Amino acid sequence: DQSVLAIESAFGRPVDQLFSKFDRTPMAAASVAQIHRAEMPDGRQVVVKVRRPGIVDQVRRDLRLLRLVVRWTGWLVPALRRQQPMSLIEELGEQLLGEMDLRHEAQNVRRLAAALREQGTLYVPGIIDPFISAAVLVQEFAPGRPLAERFGTPAGEALAIALLDAYLHQMFVVGAFHADPHPGNLFAREDGRLCLHDFGLIGTLDPFSRQSLGRMLESVIYRDADAALTSAIDLGFIAGTFDRRALQRGIDTILSELQGQPLAEWSIAETLWRIAQLGAREHFRIPRHLLVLLRALFLLESTLRSLNPRFDLVKELLDRRQLLPDV
Repeated sequence: DQSVLAIESAFGRPVDQLFSKFDRTPMAAASVAQIHRAEMPDGRQVVVKVRRPGIVDQVRRDLRLLRLVVRWTGWLVPALRRQQPMSLIEELGEQLLGEMDLRHEAQNVRRLAAALREQGTLYVPGIIDPFISAAVLVQEFAPGRPLAERFGTPAGEALAIALLDAYLHQMFVVGAFHADPHPGNLFAREDGRLCLHDFGLIGTLDPFSRQSLGRMLESVIYRDADAALTSAIDLGFIAGTFDRRALQRGIDTILSELQGQPLAEWSIAETLWRIAQLGAREHFRIPRHLLVLLRALFLLESTLRSLNPRFDLVKELLDRRQLLPDV
């Protein structure tokens, strides 16, 4: 069994010495890792995340092939080189390899678990020390019901509010956030809290970025094109030399199109993406940390509206105006 071999290789002991019980049949599996139920000798129920053997070498091979293809394409289409595709590949490779190092994930779990301990609506299962390696991670087992069971129910409406509050706290108070809030990574606990899993990718926002994001949200809600442009520049969505009046007109058009839509149908994430696209000119690429933020916002909106199809994000943000940084 490959998982057993990986665990024994990581910790230098047989599985039956590490755990009093170990289920060799995975309870969940994905492209990078699979999850097994287990019990510690002291009776604690845990899950063991095991990276698939050979996955790191496979990704390295794929990246080498991708570099080769892009290099040849650059010779054939010189204009492509202006987009700096090789630096994009290096950035992508660094991200993928970082996500596959489970020590990195353990660090993310500790960081957010400590920050969210007093937040109240979100639960992060703890790491079991010292069972951490690049290929194996042991974490507290935190039972819960699949979020899809709550879609469109009164419980789902309450969970949508809890999820929004949890993410406002992460983004604007903690400055770090779980970047993959799709329903498969969220479970509903019996105590009403949301249990969050899979911390391979987190996003970060420094204090200035938090202020700028708060101003951006406010300017979109109040349809202030000039303030939205200033916030986009501060966030890094727009950089270099540009025609401010032309960009302001473009943003005004985007915000004006929202006026004909019911507030409950507004997509803040789509609006930010469209504004960012105005600045994505020939020599500019949206920074990775902003792509992580936009991805998280798209997933968050989708999950909120799955839980409550009538969820009015604009109204809820206005009701929580005090949670945003002073803008």
